[in-house]
Amino acid sequence: GGGYNALTGPGFLLSLKAILFDLDETLTLHERPFEEAYLATCLPAALKYGVEAARIVVAQYEAANRLCNGLQSRPFLRRIRIGGRDILWGDARGDSSDLRMLASEIPTFRAQVWRTALEAVGIQDASMTRSMANAFPDEMRSRIAAFPDALPCLDAISGRYKVAVVTNGLPATQREKLRLARLDRFFKVIAVSGDVGVAKPHAPILQAALSALGVSASEAALVGDRLELDVAGAKAVGMGAIWLNRHVITRDAAQPAPDHEIGTLGQLL
Repeated sequence: GGGYNALTGPGFLLSLKAILFDLDETLTLHERPFEEAYLATCLPAALKYGVEAARIVVAQYEAANRLCNGLQSRPFLRRIRIGGRDILWGDARGDSSDLRMLASEIPTFRAQVWRTALEAVGIQDASMTRSMANAFPDEMRSRIAAFPDALPCLDAISGRYKVAVVTNGLPATQREKLRLARLDRFFKVIAVSGDVGVAKPHAPILQAALSALGVSASEAALVGDRLELDVAGAKAVGMGAIWLNRHVITRDAAQPAPDHEIGTLGQLL
């Protein structure tokens, strides 16, 4: 009581046993790979037909959002907080009925998205549609990488604290990102919304990670870039909340307040 803050109180460093990390835009690049992969995928069609690549990018983005809303898997996608662009390349492998249904819908969805995007700019080319649907996942995978400050940070803390990843997404895809970014060796505990069935900021996904680590919420802190997902979720379950504000965003007073704010993972140390 009395406004005591575990993250700044004198006993915090003694009680902290675990640090949980968000994945996308915290440990690994997320937005830039999408932007680059979109352009790389659309460029062959743009050059062949004399259409601006940016027009095709916009058309596919709109098509992905619209067609995603018509999937039988849409309720599941909403629960785990991913959208059309994620399943344009992501791997839906898994044992649950939700993941199996999604996996069955993905091939048709991808073909429809790229066909619709090309038609929106006046292109009808079945061969190009197939090529783009196949190329985009490869373009994405080739661009997945860790932020430069991720490896030094994990190297420094992994021997002192238990660590875990808590991330919204498809289980196989999020684990593959860690592998491609060469960070997988640090994490035995990876809680993914596609496995748990609900996403951050809801408590079950955070509690799953805490349980797997064998620590209580008061012994852990979550580091993430999203105020409404990471900070709000951590504080709701009684964890410390550390906001990674890489882009120097000004927090609105109505948004969840972190216990600490850092600009790089190096500052976590």
